[in-house]
Amino acid sequence: EFLFKNYCKGVKLPKQIKVKKNIVFSFEEQTKFIEYLNLENTVDLLILTTFYSGLRLGEITALTWEDLKNGKLTINKQYQNEYKIDDYGKRTRELHLISTKTESSERIIPLPENILPLIFEYKKEQEKRIDKLKGIYQDKKLIFADSIGNPIEHKRPNREVKKICQKINIPDRTFHSIRHSYATRLFELNVPVKTVQHLLGHSTINTTMNIYTHVMEEQKTDEVQKLNKLL
Repeated sequence: EFLFKNYCKGVKLPKQIKVKKNIVFSFEEQTKFIEYLNLENTVDLLILTTFYSGLRLGEITALTWEDLKNGKLTINKQYQNEYKIDDYGKRTRELHLISTKTESSERIIPLPENILPLIFEYKKEQEKRIDKLKGIYQDKKLIFADSIGNPIEHKRPNREVKKICQKINIPDRTFHSIRHSYATRLFELNVPVKTVQHLLGHSTINTTMNIYTHVMEEQKTDEVQKLNKLL
């Protein structure tokens, strides 16, 4: 009991400077990015589909052909990374199929008509691959599968997004940036917030408002110019 005062109370921590990152593709960047995609590549087609569906990575990698009906995707499951440690302390990572996170995550997503022919053309090529690799191909009926039918490893889409950003000389983005961008495009098109909330599978509208409604600088400028009508 030599100390009679808590000297830590006199310590003032420095304020943390938040680095603002633009995690959303602008419309121009998104257009440039999509033009670069090679749609014969499974991961690239997966990325394009995410731009027009806003799905989480675990959700889109778990999609089966049964989930696509009448131009709409039924979302009710996802792949999740799980880690296991063996008796020697070695950690391995495996993808496990689980149900969606919340009741609100179960939803139906309409796809734009323009993307459907691309997906069905890809299906024809996939069927040829299955027939060619009989006995090797693990047919789990996945829309987006690797070369032998297994789910896409979750690091691959992120690596592809970063690689393309470097190739076309735009700021670095992540795969999750595509989901943000999907919400932003809807917001820019004046889609009602409740509709966006349902499409994204958010349990509360606050999540939609606080995280995903990123307005581009150009739109803010255009909106402010509407004040001219009042003068």
